[in-house]
Amino acid sequence: MKKVLITYSSKTGNTKKLVTEAVALLGEGYDIDIKTIKETGDYDEYDLIVPAFWIDKGTANKEAKKFIEKIRNKNVGFLATLGASPDSEHGEKVKKNVPMLSHESNNYMGFVLARGKVDPKLTARLKFLPLPSSIKDQMYEASISSREPNEAEFKEAAEFLKSAIEKL
Repeated sequence: MKKVLITYSSKTGNTKKLVTEAVALLGEGYDIDIKTIKETGDYDEYDLIVPAFWIDKGTANKEAKKFIEKIRNKNVGFLATLGASPDSEHGEKVKKNVPMLSHESNNYMGFVLARGKVDPKLTARLKFLPLPSSIKDQMYEASISSREPNEAEFKEAAEFLKSAIEKL
């Protein structure tokens, strides 16, 4: 049986929920360890590593990005949450940026981008950011319309994991 590590960074609980719900949908018959990035030490024993993270400024949050940059010669896939719609202009940029995080020595297996609820503290601070008002307005609208990942996104993440594991 192939060993899988899903290591996550979650600021508001969205990414953790995406991971735990997706793994629960997979059911029995998989050897999957779930750890926070801070808890993750050596990962040589794993056949597949799936960093899960929240999107910050169009890419993985700082903690996750630092972890991902260390991964070499592994099968790698990503799970991510985003406050904006994955189909928005920002979401499309994220879809281009995230695959580029995987080092060329890795076997990149793809990723799932799900919605995530924006931290209410960030929403409150948006009005005071030194940005053009059109950008602030866009960010504010995305922030207040953000939501937690849903059942369809949990299923998409579970199917991605299942498919990646089957390809090992």
